[in-house]
Formats: sequence, C-alpha cells, structure tokens
Amino acid sequence: SEALPPYIFTNSPVYKAGQQRDLCILLLDALNTPTHDQLYARRQMLRYLSKGLSLGERIAVLVLGNSLHLLQDFTDDPRLLQAALSQSGGHSSIWLNEVAPTQADLSPPPELAEMLGSFEREELDFQMRNRVYRTLEAMEAIARWLAAYPVRKNLIWVSASFPLLLDLGDIGYLRTFKDEMEHAARVLTNANVSVYPVDARGLLALNASAEYGGWSALTGGRGTYLDSIQTMSKLAELTGGRAYYNTNDLAWAVQAALEDTAAYYLLAYYPTNREWDKKFRTIQVKVHRRGLKIRHRKGYFALAPPEQQASQEEELL
Repeated sequence: SEALPPYIFTNSPVYKAGQQRDLCILLLDALNTPTHDQLYARRQMLRYLSKGLSLGERIAVLVLGNSLHLLQDFTDDPRLLQAALSQSGGHSSIWLNEVAPTQADLSPPPELAEMLGSFEREELDFQMRNRVYRTLEAMEAIARWLAAYPVRKNLIWVSASFPLLLDLGDIGYLRTFKDEMEHAARVLTNANVSVYPVDARGLLALNASAEYGGWSALTGGRGTYLDSIQTMSKLAELTGGRAYYNTNDLAWAVQAALEDTAAYYLLAYYPTNREWDKKFRTIQVKVHRRGLKIRHRKGYFALAPPEQQASQEEELL
C-alpha cells in the first residue's frame, strides 16, 4: 500500500500477499475474574507462549477491566505477546465483590435485617447489571473493530464468567439478560467472530456454590457455577465457538481453541421462504458421517436484503 502523508492516519486494515490468516483475540477479563484467578490465567498464557506459535496465528491481547484496553495489536511474535501479558498484572474490578460476608454473632432485629437485606439485593442487582452490560458492550466494541478484517476472527475470552440469570429465590426476584446476550452474539456473528470462552477458575467441584460477584454468598442463590458455565457455553454455541471449563490446564484450552479454528468451511444458501417477517429462523447443518459434531451459526433474522444490510451496518456502528 502507498505511504500516507505526514500526520495522516488510518485504521483501515492493510494486508500483504499470503498473510490473510485467521485472527485470534485474547481477551483477559478482569471485570468478572478475581485477582488470584487473573494471575493464574496470566501464568498459563505465558506458559503457552513460551513454546512459540506453532500454528502461525496472529494474536492480539486485550484486557477488560473497568474499561477495555488494547495491550498488543495483532502479531505473530510471541515475545511481543509475552511482554504485553507481563504488563497486564492483576486488575481489581470495582464491580466484583471478592470478599465473602462475615456472619455476625448476634442476629439483628427483624426490621434491621429486612433493611439490610433490601440494601444488599439492590447493591447486587446494580453490580450484576453493570458487569453484564460492560462485558457485552466490550464484546460488541471488539466486533465493530474486527468487522473490517475479511477473515474469520476467534475471540478467546479468559474469564470467571458470570451467569446471565440473577435468581434471588427467597423473595421471588428474577432478572435475566438473555436478550442482551443474544444481541451481542448477533453483532459478533455478523462480524464473523466466534467466541471461545476459557474458564479462568480452573478445576472446581460440582457443588461449588460461591459465585464471584458475591450474590450467591449473600442471598443463597442456587446453581451459580452451573449457570455461569451455561452462559459461556451458550455464547460459544450462538457464535460457532466452543467453551473450555473445569480444567487447570488453561494453556491447553487456548491451544485447543486455536486448533479448533485451523480448518472450517464457509457455506451459503438462498432461503426459499421469501416472507421477510423479521422473525428469527433457525439453521440446521447435518452430515452423514457418524461421530462428527458441527458448530455453526444458529440462525438469522428474516429481514429483506436492504433491511439486512442496514441492520448489520447499524449494529456495527
């Protein structure tokens, strides 16, 4: 490409012949991950990079704290990636309660207990909403950034995750963020980004009940660990990726995610149903060979072609 004049800059991706490989984004999620898990995940990532990049992939490193930061742009130099990870450190999230509450020896009066319970529920709901919205907004921002690259992009999300269901069963309070997650998944899919969540908590017992963020410990929420795993798996399923959890070998999980993206097929078809009713239509892909599991985009919204293009452009703005 031609050199730009002085003081003129562009964010338009520039490709050289033979370099249009898939891109990998390593997202270190400090917003939803306790500090000790962040440090363990960083050590695991450094261990993976110490062996070099055998697949020739290009990787960028981002960290999500109270905001999203780019630590290293796309490179195939493991030394630059190691330097970026070494600088990442452990970030404390203002929206993550890492300290479990202590039980007082004396029970407060019923009126005071009710007031404290109401305050705790409001605080937890506020923290949860901020974590979910900031995380999904960050993923949509990544999708907009990557939309200009005409190749497949793989987002490896290293996180303790969060359940998209806030269930305070003792008072019948239920909040779900299902719609917000599906919107973020649609933006990612339109930008050809597949999400590969990696659980930074490593190996956990199935009866683990302490959900990072505190609401389980404070309110006795049920099934929070399984809920967070389901969240990771659902986002991976919607975008054509795969979730890795319940393993202490996070370096292996990253390697497996990269190997999973080494080969794929691009299929396209014209729908015979031309009734553009704007409803979601499911896509199924089947193969005759036994033992194969296919991961693919799960569907699309039935928008007329001009509306479809306008919708994608609006979501990526």
